[in-house]
Amino acid sequence: MVGSDVKAIECEICKGWFHIGCVDITENEFEVLAEHTLGTIHWYCATCNVKSLELLRLVFGLQDRLLKTEREMDNMKRDTNSKLSKIESEYEAVRDDIKALSQKIDDGIKHCMMDSEKLVKSMHNETKNQIEDVIKGMDNKVSTDELKTALNQHTEETYSSKIKNEVDQHLNGMDSMILRVNTKIDEVRKKTIVEQDRENRACNIVLYNVCEPQASNLDERGKEDREFCLELFNKVLRVPINEEDMKKFVRMGKVELVQAEKARPILIQFRDRILKNMIMESLGKLKGADEKYKKVIFTHDMTVEDREDYKKLVAEAKKKENDNLSGEYIYRVKGAPGSFRVLEIRKRY
Repeated sequence: MVGSDVKAIECEICKGWFHIGCVDITENEFEVLAEHTLGTIHWYCATCNVKSLELLRLVFGLQDRLLKTEREMDNMKRDTNSKLSKIESEYEAVRDDIKALSQKIDDGIKHCMMDSEKLVKSMHNETKNQIEDVIKGMDNKVSTDELKTALNQHTEETYSSKIKNEVDQHLNGMDSMILRVNTKIDEVRKKTIVEQDRENRACNIVLYNVCEPQASNLDERGKEDREFCLELFNKVLRVPINEEDMKKFVRMGKVELVQAEKARPILIQFRDRILKNMIMESLGKLKGADEKYKKVIFTHDMTVEDREDYKKLVAEAKKKENDNLSGEYIYRVKGAPGSFRVLEIRKRY
């Protein structure tokens, strides 16, 4: 109990009063604190001082992670904009190819018609001359009218065959061009679909090895899962996450298909990428956590293409580690979907 007639000091956090002798403050120090009015000198009791230091470390740590996340976000934005610009340029190239193809088809048809007309006239004149030469030298036993009819029929068949061949050659050339343009269109369309799918998953993470809840009621099971994850995020990883930050929270797979000792993964969609990235940057804190938290595996929510890319890079990292005879380095796959890479990390001894 502190009376009004004793020298005491107030903690600025808990607002408790303490005798200066009990908190090891000298008379001179007390006078300085009592007369100070600028607000640049602060005093906390022993309990609050420890908590304030922990809070400051947490705040500074969050600031560092936030700055790092913002830099990564800027890099991801630049990368995404670059990919979108590339897709747009590819679309422009396809449109130009289609325009050029349309023009070539028109020119080809005109050229084909002109060549066909020239061919018909040339063959007509040539055949007419041949018919007249044959008639002049024919024996009177053969009817002139019958001969003309037979030769004209042969001429028409020859015209049709040659014109058909000429048109087929032009059309075959057009078919190959159309095939190339359609292939390019399919490639651009697939790239666009992959980028859109990757963007839709950008705020998601997938958690493995989170034990299945014991409750039989579906709502209770969901509540247990959320409580576990919020405790993991806030108390273990020290990332401030609340219920409203999780836009989507679902166990992947049907509960009746759960196998013994094999939990279904949990998919979580956060309200923005910053929270997701802060969590991924804090996974080093799992090393000192309880076993139920330490065994949890965090991954990005990857597209089919990203999973294949990740598997190849993991195999590459393992090969590099096996080939590294010095044993001084380990190799790990780092980065976000669409920009995975193998990093060489020196071992700590």
